Amino acid sequence: MADNDMDVVPDDIDEEWSLSRRKALSAAGAMSAAALAGCSSGGNGNDGGGNNTDGGGGGGGGGSEVGGEVLFITDYSNEGWQTKWEDDLVPGFEDGNEDGTTVNVRYSGFSGNQESELGRLVQAGDPPELNTSTFEQVGDFFAEGYFADVGDVVAEAEELNGELIGTPYSIQRENETDTFYELPHGAYVGTFLYRTDVYDQLGLDVPSNFQEVMENARIIDESSMDVRGYGLAGQRTGKAHDEFQTYLSLMGANELGFVNPDADNLAEAEVELLYEENEDTIVRLLEFMGNLAEYSYDPTSLGWGSSIQNWVSGSFAQQYHLNAWPVSAAAGAGVDAIVDNTGVAILPLWEEGGISREETQLTNPTMDGHHLFDSADMAEGGRDFLSYCYGQDETRGRNMYATEPGRFLPAFSDIVDSEEFASYEQFQEYPRTLEQMRTVANEIYPNSYGLNDTPGVLANSPIGVYYFRSFHQAEMVNDVVTGSSTPQEAYEYGKGEAERLMQEARDAFDR
Repeated sequence: MADNDMDVVPDDIDEEWSLSRRKALSAAGAMSAAALAGCSSGGNGNDGGGNNTDGGGGGGGGGSEVGGEVLFITDYSNEGWQTKWEDDLVPGFEDGNEDGTTVNVRYSGFSGNQESELGRLVQAGDPPELNTSTFEQVGDFFAEGYFADVGDVVAEAEELNGELIGTPYSIQRENETDTFYELPHGAYVGTFLYRTDVYDQLGLDVPSNFQEVMENARIIDESSMDVRGYGLAGQRTGKAHDEFQTYLSLMGANELGFVNPDADNLAEAEVELLYEENEDTIVRLLEFMGNLAEYSYDPTSLGWGSSIQNWVSGSFAQQYHLNAWPVSAAAGAGVDAIVDNTGVAILPLWEEGGISREETQLTNPTMDGHHLFDSADMAEGGRDFLSYCYGQDETRGRNMYATEPGRFLPAFSDIVDSEEFASYEQFQEYPRTLEQMRTVANEIYPNSYGLNDTPGVLANSPIGVYYFRSFHQAEMVNDVVTGSSTPQEAYEYGKGEAERLMQEARDAFDR
């Protein structure tokens, strides 16, 4: 970049920016420590009371349905969440149940860090009662029959707070009630985040296609501003995996497709691999990401948590993210300069004059929520805890989103426009964040997802769930942005992994 002789924000907030940047580095570091390092793969956990644990198995309170302990592994784990679990929800549940059931909350890292811990517990024959994640992260456990139906709790929550806005994983059976293997907390809607102050100073417009994203990144990066043009995820884990899939969908392509999308029972419909059919599109996307990396903050350092931390500290000026999550993190850290200067917009299409929104393949937002291990010692105690949090009291259910209110679009339709949602402390202090989340709910989401008749493979196919638990897409992106592979070589690697995973999935489900 050029010499850093221009301020990142307008002159009239120079002092605030200087103070905010120092606060951001400190606060974001604390956020990262709480949310990411709480339980890295196979490492020590935390018992929810500040005491280290040895990572032992679930149900450690006695192995009985009466008076036992529910182990709950969750990545809802920053300081605010820890306070909510430990000072509010767990004590309220424990005080209100008559059988002495207790809840031990253990905090995990985000996608890419939690799976090894879960795998170790399951392999030891001692699974937790509950875990929190997106469903594809645990597709292998689902394939092995570990999860219990939580449709009764979903029905309770819908009765209080409106219908589901998206489709969590469920088995659809003709003339029968759907079986839900996830109680959804919220939806992850892909959004485009940009720094309004940087755009204003450089005379940039919100991009309508990704070529304009690239040009904006070049202009920002070559300016004299102390900020990189883009934040491209290039770690070999969750965010690069998600970013790749979303961009591919915006190009009108998908890795998997239904052989018979009109089948009465989509859960039983056959799925085919579309890698060869989409070779040119995948290679073009990898070329684009390789070129965009030239203007990016170090891609190999960016995953979900680090992309938030670096947004809060002002390291780059554009990125793909989810809902208004980084804005909410900046508000939680008290970094007004970032909250006031972050725009949240619909994701650009691939290219000007290309496919329409109706031709994109964004069929269903990623649903994030809780899964109940059927074989755990205190499975019914885990079910009772989910019911307590989401299904028994309308106010308590609607207040489940008050922590990190920009991270999740509430899974139930009546919440986002409710008085309870608007009353959250962060929204009262930063009304802009409430406006952004309602924009996500009422404008971005309905104009991004489900615009064609293609059913969502991930939401409806066991094989799709199993397949998408892999991070081979992130590995492809990492290889390209680091120069380890050409886009064509990365494609060939990805194709090989995709074929292997598809065969694994078919074997797992006896197809």
